Amino acid sequence: MAAMDVLAAWRGAKLGLRAHLVIFGLAIVIPALLYTAFVLSRYAQSVHASNARLLETARALSADVDREITASPPRAPSSTRTMWISTSRPRRHSGRGPVTSL
Repeated sequence: MAAMDVLAAWRGAKLGLRAHLVIFGLAIVIPALLYTAFVLSRYAQSVHASNARLLETARALSADVDREITASPPRAPSSTRTMWISTSRPRRHSGRGPVTSL
């Protein structure tokens, strides 16, 4: 019964308009702040997980590249492997413009 008496006494007390507006404002702002904190916390966790996945992918890719480099024999640059030399007709360069056939 003591709790009911306290509640009745509190309800019986006249609160002014300012007090009601403050309570109303707090009733709106506090849950909004709590929800914002929750959403920002979830977003931070999501960004952290995304960064961890990207880091893991980068490490795996680095390991694959290292494995390929150490496993393959050294090669000449591609320009020397694909160079084509024409033996049918000699070519000369006049110094101006493209190489021409004789």
